[in-house]
Amino acid sequence: MAQPKAFTLLELMIIIGILAILAAVVLPSITAATHKVSAATIATNTRTLADACRVAFEQDGTWPTWDSEDGLPMPASLDNRLSEATWSDILQSWGYDTFAIESPVGGGIRLSIEGQGDYIDTLNELERLVDDGDATTGTLLWTADGTQWQVLWTLSQ
Repeated sequence: MAQPKAFTLLELMIIIGILAILAAVVLPSITAATHKVSAATIATNTRTLADACRVAFEQDGTWPTWDSEDGLPMPASLDNRLSEATWSDILQSWGYDTFAIESPVGGGIRLSIEGQGDYIDTLNELERLVDDGDATTGTLLWTADGTQWQVLWTLSQ
């Protein structure tokens, strides 16, 4: 009976090299896709929040406000307009340190969000999704340096 042939060290090194090259080619596209998914999730969740805020304004005559530093639950004016699960998804999608919903002079709402981490690629993609020249979908201003980021998203009435 013949012994099964084993791989030589050289053959194993070649296989490992090929796998390393494939990983180097595939990994950047996976990372880019992750940023696109994250930005799309943030955009969808924030538009849901904006729609709920608009409904609150139309029905109550005032814009909701909220500040994460107060440690408060969802604004009372958003009850029956957003579920607790949706509210939680909105906050979690941002991965924030501070998050505030403000009602600036002149109407509309402004989201002021700050966080830590490398969000540059995600924010670039978010800007591409949001800043379409239509003020009703919002005006996005952001800064990031690779370790910290800040976003101001203003939505008009």
